[in-house]
Amino acid sequence: AARPHRAPHEADPALGFDLEAMLAAADPVIRRTAAELVPQPAPPQVHGALARTVAGDADPAVAVAAAVDDLVI
Repeated sequence: AARPHRAPHEADPALGFDLEAMLAAADPVIRRTAAELVPQPAPPQVHGALARTVAGDADPAVAVAAAVDDLVI
């Protein structure tokens, strides 16, 4: 069964977009941009997603963008 589409504000009300989905995108430019759009300091609810991106993204620019957001951990 298809999952219903969630509006961006429902996906992550603090950011206005679904950070998890954007960090999972195939395009590294989208992943990096999503990480760069996280406000500073990063809201606590996104720390896990950013940490996973730092540890696992194959593109160094994406990992660095997420790391800069995640420095408060």
